[in-house]
Amino acid sequence: MTRRILFDRNAQLSFADLELEGHYAAREKNPDYVVRMLGRISDEAVGRAFWSVRDAFAEDGAAKLSDTEIHRMLRVHLVQIALNLSDPGMEGLLVADLYVRRFCGFTASCKVPSDTTILRFRRRMENNDLGRALFMDSVKAAEEDGAIPEEDYAVAVDATFIDAPSSTKNKDRARDPEMASGRKAQTWHFGMKLHVAAVGAGIIRACVAGPANEHDITRLGDVLTGKETKGVFVDSGYTGCFKREDVAQFNLDPQKWFIAAKPSTVRKYEKLVENQEGTLAEKAQAYLDLYRSIEFSKASVRCCVEWSFLWLKRIFGYAKTRYRGIAKNHKRCLTLYGLYNWIRLNSWREAQAAQAA
Repeated sequence: MTRRILFDRNAQLSFADLELEGHYAAREKNPDYVVRMLGRISDEAVGRAFWSVRDAFAEDGAAKLSDTEIHRMLRVHLVQIALNLSDPGMEGLLVADLYVRRFCGFTASCKVPSDTTILRFRRRMENNDLGRALFMDSVKAAEEDGAIPEEDYAVAVDATFIDAPSSTKNKDRARDPEMASGRKAQTWHFGMKLHVAAVGAGIIRACVAGPANEHDITRLGDVLTGKETKGVFVDSGYTGCFKREDVAQFNLDPQKWFIAAKPSTVRKYEKLVENQEGTLAEKAQAYLDLYRSIEFSKASVRCCVEWSFLWLKRIFGYAKTRYRGIAKNHKRCLTLYGLYNWIRLNSWREAQAAQAA
């Protein structure tokens, strides 16, 4: 007898499922980390991603899956990525947590997928580069709603380290050859570096990856499109970036580059103010206060990209790489930023609706 797979999560509920409705309501009334994370994965994001996955799976020549199986496994995959779980960990969560099982479309009497099934689906997603499709889908939705203007917008660009295991206790007795060591201030990091561009609404417009020993400025041309005519906000590590050939090709106005001052420059001005006396000291202090307010304004724009790093590393928990190689880790980051973009887009929609009311 073939087990019937339900497409609609709310259809054909058994008596056991009906008895569990009180349990689900209690979980939602006092949400924990898992319930809050599942609430952030919107049905619109899953629905739009479903069609990309369905079309890709129809052409890759692998085992055919029904629409219901794709829909369920896609939800399982997104939950696994959002909670940063291993394949056995995701299987265990489906077995132990009825709320997660319900979210993924499985009733209380349904058999949940094994860790091998979850692994095969995840690899199939990676082989078809569907993490990038999810990310680009979120960007397209933001452009359709107006959160990302078609032309003439400002962007904030920054980079962050994603650490990789430095241990050599493996079969090859070696570290990941694609990872490298890079230093920030006096702290050394071994791993990869993620370069991100975000628009004012906090939505990630572009995301590229490279080894940790690359300077932030080297990938700047890869995250720009030439439409950033209202300004490019970067930190002091990008000083002089608009003179590079890969950036100069966009013909952006040099006056539209808002580069943060170096800490040494700020300290120099502070020292000059301390050495003044009388009326000159008052004017110098007023100039310093104005200088600080300008730097604060530039930093307040750049915070939208820093906020995305907080979500990536602390809320999604992806502070360390899970796989060997930059490409696979980059695909996972694209999936996470696709989910993050949907969260930011929904917040932007709510803000627009509140303003219109």
